[in-house]
Amino acid sequence: MTPLSYRFSVLAAVLLLSGCQDKELARKVEMLETELAEVKTSSTKQIAEALAKAEEMERRLETTQQMSQDAANQVATTATSSDANFQRFEKAIAELAQNQPGVKGQVFLSPNVKTPTALQTQFGVFLLRLEALGFDSTLNQYVAKIGIGNLIGLSVQEFTAKGDFGGGAPKLIPGEDQSEYVKRMEVWEKTLTPYEQKIEINVSPEGWTSFELPLNASSETDLQLIRIAISINKAQLAPSAAAKQQGGVAQLTVGGGGSTIETKYGEFLMKLIATETEGAATRVYVHIGNPLGFTISKSRLTGKFGMRAPEKLASERPEMFDQRMKQWATTLVDFDAVVIEPLLPSRWSRVSILIPESDPNKVQSMLTTLKLENLRLPMAQ
Repeated sequence: MTPLSYRFSVLAAVLLLSGCQDKELARKVEMLETELAEVKTSSTKQIAEALAKAEEMERRLETTQQMSQDAANQVATTATSSDANFQRFEKAIAELAQNQPGVKGQVFLSPNVKTPTALQTQFGVFLLRLEALGFDSTLNQYVAKIGIGNLIGLSVQEFTAKGDFGGGAPKLIPGEDQSEYVKRMEVWEKTLTPYEQKIEINVSPEGWTSFELPLNASSETDLQLIRIAISINKAQLAPSAAAKQQGGVAQLTVGGGGSTIETKYGEFLMKLIATETEGAATRVYVHIGNPLGFTISKSRLTGKFGMRAPEKLASERPEMFDQRMKQWATTLVDFDAVVIEPLLPSRWSRVSILIPESDPNKVQSMLTTLKLENLRLPMAQ
């Protein structure tokens, strides 16, 4: 009971006991009742405001936690996507370097296969897919509509498609001797119809382009398999649109994972392998993967170097990790180095640069761009 309530109770008791009709005393009681009502109203209002503030703080806390979780999920998704992209790209280069069956100079297309197939040309790897097959009454022959995917920094204006086509290839019969199957395959290959067609169309980089290939077949049955090789006749170097937009910066750490890096002629791969002292400087060894079909005879690495970049802790909030990354970035030192070793086509190349820092421990991470300065195209065949 509050002091005010106590005073009210005492006065009321006095009135009841004495039966006093004193108007002044009645007026005081009325004033006390009014005051008590105001106190109750004020207290109720304050409690309601406090509850409202508590609910608002709880809502804001939930929103902040959700935003933090969304940011963490986004960071994880971005890292996963980057790793997957690097692994896919690295596998493609490994297939080229080892001449594995995954990438060949000629491929088979079939109406029953919708997935793209990698095709090696003299300037790099393209993707092919059979999009449609039908009879063209104007040409009075069958036409295969083929999509070509251009992943390299070349804009192609003309190429020659060459190969043959025919019915489905014979399948190996269970228990059949391998030599007998080879003989049947040789007989089947003699039934294939050869073709050669010059295609004049602009195949822009970083996208799909469709072209039509006329084939002199009597029916669609004779087009179950289309073997194709492509020789590029006219092409020119085309800067990568992604490189223009992103600036092509890779973050590398000694012994860490690799990174894809945009150049003006397409994506390359990079790994920071090791560092060692060389006089008053540090020798930095880098692996660079060149997916293109031509040699880079001179290139340049430009950016910043420093101590090992911080790694995100499992329980760390994104904003705290971002703060640590910003602090690390303030310690980085500029560098500009020429790569004298050539970047050979369709493979990894081990190169090195000199950094003006005597302590290799201070050259454990890099933020770098890759500039391609001199290109050497393959000899005409």
